[in-house]
Amino acid sequence: MPEKNMQCKIILFTAFFVALVIALLPLFQRLGNSFSSFDGIGAPSPGALPCLKAGRVMPVSSAAADSLKLASGRTSVNLGGSRTGPVKWLLALNACPAKMAGEPFLRSDNRDMVEFLGGRGRYFSYADAVEKAGLLRGSLRGNSHQAHAAEAVLGALAVYEQAGVALALRLEGTSGCLGTLDAWHEAMVEASAELEAAEREKRHPSLDRLYRANRYFQFLQALVQVEEADPNVALRVIPHEGSYLTPAAALLEKISVPPGGPP
Repeated sequence: MPEKNMQCKIILFTAFFVALVIALLPLFQRLGNSFSSFDGIGAPSPGALPCLKAGRVMPVSSAAADSLKLASGRTSVNLGGSRTGPVKWLLALNACPAKMAGEPFLRSDNRDMVEFLGGRGRYFSYADAVEKAGLLRGSLRGNSHQAHAAEAVLGALAVYEQAGVALALRLEGTSGCLGTLDAWHEAMVEASAELEAAEREKRHPSLDRLYRANRYFQFLQALVQVEEADPNVALRVIPHEGSYLTPAAALLEKISVPPGGPP
């Protein structure tokens, strides 16, 4: 991996996550048990920032509203006992994924399906549904009401998952944006040093020293493949050469070959 490319990638990654952490820091500090703390966010109109969704450039507020409506049937949801709009929902989803996974705002009009998922009324949480995603996929055959309900639930899960990585990424074994930044930086530096040493010493690179970088690369590549498979769902928020990228795509954009791959 060329040193210049690695530096460009690290700069891009750092700039994005520093901006994101600054914007979300009040949320982390003040979240507590109530989502009402999102009313005090100090970032200047995050909903007005541009992004790309379904092939169109639009404000983050519009993209978030579209995603929230696809997932819940509404453009505002009840979080922690208060109504929450799409931008705050998107920020919460990225800032506090563990907390949001248990919030029952995903919707199905099939009450039998909601009961099967462990929800109540018409609503269920991501945590309720993701455990039974395999069973839902197995029930897609045919033209029954249950098959249509299962397809709708899986669609809501896909929207949730894409919205949850629109502003932040968490690599395996890391905690939050800064932990991901540190882990990615260390893995890329380690891989770059090993590739350079192997070339200098006329030997094959040590796979053990490339393992972490390659594991991260495969995770990001799989995430980008999911994003590209359903471009109408993904939110692309990082400006790049006249268009926009997702965080995962932005990290991979500067890598021409995977760590440990052929030159």
